Amino acid sequence: MPNWYVWAEGLTSRDIESTQGDTLTFVGPFERPEQYQRYADDGWSPFTPESRFKKNDELAVSNVSEKLVIPTPVEMNMKSGSVKVDSSWTVVNSTKYYQVAKLIAEHFGLTIRSTKPQEKFIDITEQHDLNPLNVSTTVNEAYLIQISSQYITVSARAKAGMFYAYQTLKSIHQDGKSLPLCVIKDQPRFAYRGMHLDVGRNFFSKEEILKILETMAMYKLNQFHFHLTEDEGWRLEIPGIPELTEIGSRRCHDLNEDTCILPQLGSGSSKNGLGSGFYTTEDYMEILRYANDRNIQVIPEIDMPGHCRAGDEVAGAWKESPECKKFLSKKGINDTATLKRYFAHFMSNLTNDEGLHMAVWADALKEGNALYNISAFPTNQNIIAYNWDNLWERGHGDKAYKLANAGYKVCVS
Repeated sequence: MPNWYVWAEGLTSRDIESTQGDTLTFVGPFERPEQYQRYADDGWSPFTPESRFKKNDELAVSNVSEKLVIPTPVEMNMKSGSVKVDSSWTVVNSTKYYQVAKLIAEHFGLTIRSTKPQEKFIDITEQHDLNPLNVSTTVNEAYLIQISSQYITVSARAKAGMFYAYQTLKSIHQDGKSLPLCVIKDQPRFAYRGMHLDVGRNFFSKEEILKILETMAMYKLNQFHFHLTEDEGWRLEIPGIPELTEIGSRRCHDLNEDTCILPQLGSGSSKNGLGSGFYTTEDYMEILRYANDRNIQVIPEIDMPGHCRAGDEVAGAWKESPECKKFLSKKGINDTATLKRYFAHFMSNLTNDEGLHMAVWADALKEGNALYNISAFPTNQNIIAYNWDNLWERGHGDKAYKLANAGYKVCVS
């Protein structure tokens, strides 16, 4: 970890200058197993940049042109020749998909017109029968691109598919001059294509979040799991509870934690270190709008009942809490293990009342090694289990299968 510091009773904490920053220049290479193995029989071994290059260099690429688009489309029929899209071309306006028409026009430096010319145009059309994979879950994200020497047709049945067609056009327009003549049919294979970012432990600025969303859109990812709270930091402004961000979003050397929480994960002794920061309500709304424009759903995570020391830690504390003991007695609950199941059922009711899906780290869906019966949840059984420890080297490689077989929707996190 970077940003070491020293402190002694009666003295002000001082940072160790040689460890400052986040580049870890003071740390030597990890070359021996005893340096990187986490336990005696750890099966994990890190690749060096050199070994990764050697391994990947052995892979044969059958058709380089198909790799212009990532993920690879369902169908990509490449023809001989190309077409140069210059200022003599125009984009034919689509009232319903004007924003995509505008993006395409801006990318190619073209004007938008309402009528279709004889040639040299990009036509944006709605086509309701597009479904190349013949599945219903991602049908609104399907699209068709047809590029000829005279015109280009971009078709989709919904806004999401039209936006992804635009992303593909950008990908195959790599040299900034011409497009290959081709027909591309595409549709995502998975409805949930996500990225998880933990800003509770390591904070990222709003500007960095927007860059991440832009990159996600390029690769047609559509779910942004935004891990906003943790033991190590609370990152979202709640106007009615200002101490959550006034104290919980900052790390510094304060043994009583009256003004901040203690430094962790290399954040250093100052409140202005790597571990401090939060998003204002305006920041968060801007992130939501930016994501929505790119067909990305933001899934905000507020950890409860555990992993929330920066707010109000409950799990563990409830074992000796007088208030929890009163609650147990009132509800006729015998132990804290049963209280955990009660809490899960309570959240099932709450999310159901609000018309929300219920997303849960898989740990919260079991007692010991036994999974909760999904049919026992009183109302909301539309539960997504996030399985974070599907680790083959620890013998946990079958956890996702067990959750799926028990009736839960599963995201391997």
